Amino acid sequence: MNIILSSIKRGLRDKNTVLSNIFLALFLPYIFSIIFSFEGGKEDINLAIVGNTQSAIINSYCETLEKFDDDNSKINIDYKIYSENEFDKNNLSKNNGLIVNIDEKNKRINVGGSSDISIGQESVKKLTEEFFNSLSVYESLNKENYTPINVTNMIKNEKYNNNDEKPKSILDDMEYGEYFALVMLEMAILVGSVHAFKNTFYIKEKLGNRVKISSAKVSSLLSLELVGSFFLIFSQGLVMLGAATLFYGVNVNINNILPILFIIGLLSLFAVCLGIFTTALAKKKTSGDNICSFIVTALTLASGQLMPQMSDSFDKISLIKLNPFLWVSKELNNLVAYNSSENLLMTVVITLTASLILMIISTILLKRKVVR
Repeated sequence: MNIILSSIKRGLRDKNTVLSNIFLALFLPYIFSIIFSFEGGKEDINLAIVGNTQSAIINSYCETLEKFDDDNSKINIDYKIYSENEFDKNNLSKNNGLIVNIDEKNKRINVGGSSDISIGQESVKKLTEEFFNSLSVYESLNKENYTPINVTNMIKNEKYNNNDEKPKSILDDMEYGEYFALVMLEMAILVGSVHAFKNTFYIKEKLGNRVKISSAKVSSLLSLELVGSFFLIFSQGLVMLGAATLFYGVNVNINNILPILFIIGLLSLFAVCLGIFTTALAKKKTSGDNICSFIVTALTLASGQLMPQMSDSFDKISLIKLNPFLWVSKELNNLVAYNSSENLLMTVVITLTASLILMIISTILLKRKVVR
């Protein structure tokens, strides 16, 4: 018990790590949310509409665009309607940032443009998809004063097909501040591994080469340090979660509070094992902080969660799926955004497996360094 209390006290005296966690959890989410949501003034969008220039459907679509333009002060939509022959003949694709090709005959739309699509263009693209997906064939033909003979068969093709449909992003249901508050909370918990590093390094220094010790005793000492460091990191995680809820509106409620606490506890355990692993690697106490920070930064960047627009691309890399930070981050996002768990079992398996591997390696390395 004395070892546990001693490790907690030493951690609380480490003001640099505590202040780093506060900065990560409270200030960085605000900075990142400003960077990612910055739109840089009014954006001009050149939009080419390719289709039947006399179509009532296109006229209705243009009315929707104008209303959207009026309601959004950050964008200015400049659209023109071209027939397909006119558009191809004059090679107008290079002069327009966004192109909406409307094939009324086959009930298809295709939204394209430059490879680097802006925030405003993405908004217009989504508006276009929603407009045509909510427009039935019967309503379309009615606007042209034509009633089909076989209405039943026509209405079966109720929605226009979208050739470019993208998977739903978590940011559709979460604000940037809330999203980054969770990411920085996870990083701050992992930075708490510095506490575990300093505690176990203290034991390594005290033991040195003066005593012969079995691997069982080393494991016992590390376990006691693990408990003390875990309690400290987990407590800090709870405090930072409360701050994130208060300042950034993170959705913590009676439906998701227990699994969120479980995830924080799981991540705290991984942070402790990471700190002990750093002890086994570091030759000097002064280098431990840098090693912990490097590992935490690498795990965060490799998960893709620090760049929300790129997270889906990172998921396609098989090796990334072994990163505990990725699973923990996605699970917390789902719990906060939807009050539901998506891959809790896999998150537990990946994180516990990584923690166990770190502990086994640490015990072997520490035994070799302590016993000559």
